[in-house]
Amino acid sequence: MRKLTLDCSQIGTKAGLHLQLTELLDLPEYYGNNLDALADCLSEIHQDTCLVLEHPEALQESLGDYADRLFRLLEHCASENPFFHVELSLTAEQPAASIKLAEALQERADLNRSIQQLESRLAANAIAQEGEAPAEDPRELLEQLDRSIDRLEELTAAINHRNSVTVHEGETLTRMIARRDALTLRLRILRDFADHASQTGRRARASEIRIVSTVNVKALQKELDTLSRELRLLDNTIQSLNWSTDL
Repeated sequence: MRKLTLDCSQIGTKAGLHLQLTELLDLPEYYGNNLDALADCLSEIHQDTCLVLEHPEALQESLGDYADRLFRLLEHCASENPFFHVELSLTAEQPAASIKLAEALQERADLNRSIQQLESRLAANAIAQEGEAPAEDPRELLEQLDRSIDRLEELTAAINHRNSVTVHEGETLTRMIARRDALTLRLRILRDFADHASQTGRRARASEIRIVSTVNVKALQKELDTLSRELRLLDNTIQSLNWSTDL
């Protein structure tokens, strides 16, 4: 895995941030120097890459809300692209206990990927030709697996606890996540339904059977737009809480 370090203490402007990211990540010439363009480029990474942000608090001081938006974007890209990872390197003055919920979620995602890889490696080294050693020692792999699962258990318990006690406008983070999951499910099913309801087609001859929609597709699409906006705002709130809440 290639590890790329971004020293946030040396960045004072948005233009400077995107210049550093362009050079560090070797972004294409057409890179638009904005967060949307950055998200597009990060989604196209196909080599295991870890972006380490040193002194992230300095970026928050210099860029304010823009830095928070960047952190949320990086977390989202890391959750969507298995080849991209992000780490926040805390300064010596910051105690380890100040790890943010978003960082814990990213570590949990990394652990789940690592455990899946260990499972595959164990299966590949479960048997070997008589007289030959396996490519990897299964005992060492099992030790790694034990450590990873123990850490995953510890992290999951801490995340679940924090979600249950973090309250925003009278609603716990646990409830907000459940609402987001429900909205996502509802949207997926309704979008599929709307697609099917739109495929009415046209008759070439009057004798052909006419296919009509059983629902008002226009009204259904309006409902989808409303739900999509609700989901987007809810997800933004959850991501914001993840980056502002200590584990």
